[in-house]
Amino acid sequence: GFVLAWRAGGEPAPVEPPETVEGDLKASLASDSPAHVSIPSKATAVEVLAFNLESDKDVTVSEIVVEKSGVSTLASGFQGYIYVNGERLTSGRSLTSDTRTMTFRNLSLAVDSTPVRVSVRADMGGTTDSGTVAFAVTSITSSAATIGGLPVQGATHGISATEVGTVTVNKTGSITNPKVGAQDAVIAKFKVSATTEDAMLEELGLYLTGTVATSAVENWELYVSGTADPVATAANVSAKDIATFLFSTPYELKKGDTKTFEVKADFNTGRTDDTVQVYVDESTDVVAIGSTYGYGMAVGLDDSDGYDGTDCSNGTDCSSSTLEGGDITISSNGPAARDVATNA
Repeated sequence: GFVLAWRAGGEPAPVEPPETVEGDLKASLASDSPAHVSIPSKATAVEVLAFNLESDKDVTVSEIVVEKSGVSTLASGFQGYIYVNGERLTSGRSLTSDTRTMTFRNLSLAVDSTPVRVSVRADMGGTTDSGTVAFAVTSITSSAATIGGLPVQGATHGISATEVGTVTVNKTGSITNPKVGAQDAVIAKFKVSATTEDAMLEELGLYLTGTVATSAVENWELYVSGTADPVATAANVSAKDIATFLFSTPYELKKGDTKTFEVKADFNTGRTDDTVQVYVDESTDVVAIGSTYGYGMAVGLDDSDGYDGTDCSNGTDCSSSTLEGGDITISSNGPAARDVATNA
């Protein structure tokens, strides 16, 4: 390859030509994939690798394998995730002890000639020792006949035993049962608290479950209690039944602050007695960047009044409600009243 150096006379060195990747499906490192950083203990939603997928044909990617390298032993609580366009496509995966890999299956990720940016995020867990870690995409399963560009190697990062601050999400209040077909119905209430450092809330994912059809709930709006305008919105839930709120302006919580949030949504359909249950499914779904270290803060969901859905059947760790029958109005559109003659 070319060597980057300055020539005599001030001429710039030649630029390394772009690498040509062959294959029906092409994988390459994203230009904005994170460079070397030092990741603190308990940091969440940390992007450790980003790569692009593209194809001249319509291709479906079903599986991605990510391998760890580096001189470190990650915490038992370490979890990895695959994201596309801010949406989480998978539940958390831990590293296998033998191959040090994470396998993300059942992705159903559509790829065509427009590059798709895929992000590998990590919840670090309680790191106790410093060291280094790197991640690479080593295998992709898809409908493409050939795949080029593997492995896609990310930067080597440092890890630290210094702990980030914590945000805690707790259930608060109760939900009034909405009517079938209701608009702007409150379906969730919870509070978020910041400790140790200020928090900038950037992303929030809420999981929808219950007997209600997830397609029946749309136009989600997130409010800070007592305010008239939503701080973030989501049109509907993803294929993983998650409503993802991406804040155009991060919402600040000062250290020691607790704020109450509520979510309103529209029911475009539904049935009487359908249950509607909402909670935070994974800690990585709450992205609150700490002011001290600049990483996603640790997320507490499992307090006695937590919000992780552990005991949602009893409504104790989630927001729970039941659809009630809507009001029916009967009106007459027939002829005006008049006298009718006998034997008419």
